[in-house]
Amino acid sequence: MVEVRLEKVTKTFGKVIAVDNASLTFEDKKLTTVVGPSGCGKTTLLRMVAGLETPTQGSVYIGDKLVNEVPPWDRNVAMVFQSYALYPHMSVFNNIAFPLKARKRPREEIKKRVTDTAELLEVSELLDRKPRELSGGQMQRIALGRAIVRQPDVFLMDEPLSNLDAKLRVYMRAEIKKLQRLLGVTTIYVTHDQAEAMTIGDTLVVMNDGKICCIGHPDSVYSKPKDTFVATFIGSPAMNLLEGNLESDKGLFVTESLKYKLPNSMTRVTKEKGASKLILGIRPEDIIVENFKANGFVKTEVYMIEQLGRELLLSLKIGQHIIKAIAPTDIKLEIGGVAWMKFDETKLHVFDGKTDGLIV
Repeated sequence: MVEVRLEKVTKTFGKVIAVDNASLTFEDKKLTTVVGPSGCGKTTLLRMVAGLETPTQGSVYIGDKLVNEVPPWDRNVAMVFQSYALYPHMSVFNNIAFPLKARKRPREEIKKRVTDTAELLEVSELLDRKPRELSGGQMQRIALGRAIVRQPDVFLMDEPLSNLDAKLRVYMRAEIKKLQRLLGVTTIYVTHDQAEAMTIGDTLVVMNDGKICCIGHPDSVYSKPKDTFVATFIGSPAMNLLEGNLESDKGLFVTESLKYKLPNSMTRVTKEKGASKLILGIRPEDIIVENFKANGFVKTEVYMIEQLGRELLLSLKIGQHIIKAIAPTDIKLEIGGVAWMKFDETKLHVFDGKTDGLIV
């Protein structure tokens, strides 16, 4: 087993805390995605595993070995960069072979491992070309090949697809996931793209301001976000958040523009937690929209309509609130007109207005 473990790891640059007391385990043979906004510390965390940065405090383990003082070349990890980092004067063959030549492996072994890796990545016909003769997707495959040929214990990937166009990025993330499962190598994949993190990872780690916000299966992080930051960062369009107060005797969630009767189970749990200032959360796809009045629906003004191909993204106005909702394209609505909406009560979230933490 080759799991990667961080224990109370902190990294500072002067007065800046890049990673703050992070403890987590990257499971053996699993692909773990680390996602968060720019500057949250995710790349610094990856670089500490690689040995390119030394923790200010805490411990980094690869397998059972403490590697804080082990140089990068002795960690048996392979890193794939955003910029591909290919040598422009070398052929594709020599780019892939470079880690093996650096380790002075026998010529026949180098030839076989490069050939096998090229076949795996379906780039055998490119081995005589130079990087300038390759497309972005081909260059990314060569960068992956250079990592694979080393047969490392751990793959480290730092936003490897961010330079590709949207269509190729979707294709390549499926290829990376397929390769990782085929090779069974522990993989840490850093990205700022939450959709990419959700689709590619076995486990999802969300970071913000140098801290680990949550760790879990992508589905559970999405369906039961730990706090309002995770709720709005994971998912696109973002979750709607409405701030208000609980009138516990009536079970009403009240804002300046809206009174909403919470389900009895939610009211009970909220009262048990002693919370009165609340944040109500609902994802746009969990709002039902009609163009006629119906039982239990709330009247809104259509503020904006955005065409998303197979569906519409609506901005619905209630007083000072703008609520995003997803609707089918065949609904007949006009900007400035009236729409009626209803929350799917099974998909509601209630957060504590003081701590931002999930209540129920």
